[in-house]
Amino acid sequence: MKVKTIFNLFLLFFICSICFSCAPGQTIKTQITGNLKSKNKVLIASKKSTFKDDIIYDVQYALEQVDAYVKIIDLLKLTEEKSEDYNAIVILNDYKFLKFNINVRKFLQNTSSSEKEKIILITTSGSSTPPKIEGVDAIASASNVSDTGHISEIIIEKVYAILDISI
Repeated sequence: MKVKTIFNLFLLFFICSICFSCAPGQTIKTQITGNLKSKNKVLIASKKSTFKDDIIYDVQYALEQVDAYVKIIDLLKLTEEKSEDYNAIVILNDYKFLKFNINVRKFLQNTSSSEKEKIILITTSGSSTPPKIEGVDAIASASNVSDTGHISEIIIEKVYAILDISI
């Protein structure tokens, strides 16, 4: 009887942990800053988390300083966007259960090779390393809040390079 109870508790814990890790987090409300007529248009797509919010803030602030148009969306809306409408695209993605977010996968599958050159893909993961995506500038990182400044700097440098902006 005791073994059965322990097994049931373990099973319940296992099921709850899977449900918790698969449950969608809070969504990001679409934000737009800058002038739509700007020659530099940047799309940022992400899920909401303290780590990602800090990075988005840093990147958005840096892009505002160079008069860029910035649109920030939730990953749920990524497939509604056309890569051709932007000069640079930053995607902050999760890598769970050895898979990218389904909207990220669909977006990348529907993006041409030449358009992928303007995508910066930041993937947070647990212990596994996400696979490389051909033609996409990818960064893998743990969701460590103390690293946001460093990760933000890397992203900003890469976006500036795509936009041909001198630092």
